[in-house]
Amino acid sequence: MSVNTVLSLLALINLLLIVVFIIATNFINTQKQPKLMAWYSVLLAVLFLIYFAAILTASFAALFAKEYMVLSLVFFVIIPFVIGKYVSYEKLSFYSNLQLFALFLSLFLALFFINI
Repeated sequence: MSVNTVLSLLALINLLLIVVFIIATNFINTQKQPKLMAWYSVLLAVLFLIYFAAILTASFAALFAKEYMVLSLVFFVIIPFVIGKYVSYEKLSFYSNLQLFALFLSLFLALFFINI
């Protein structure tokens, strides 16, 4: 599997995560729709698992192809855990926006590395 193929998959997963985050933060009411919020949590967990796998796969493929700039994406594997460590209900929207920013930055880097 080539590095560009994995980066394309990463960009697609990134777009899905961004759309899911935006929909959930703006359109899902957690008090009135608890089942929908539970399904959202499951979807988010599955998408993040695929996201992490795509980043690690792209990093290993880049390592073997000697394209070392792509290894900077490994930083984005730990971002959700770092953000999740400090999140609180009072500042949930701030940390959600911070997570969205990290996803947009990861998407930008993936698209940038595809074009190199």
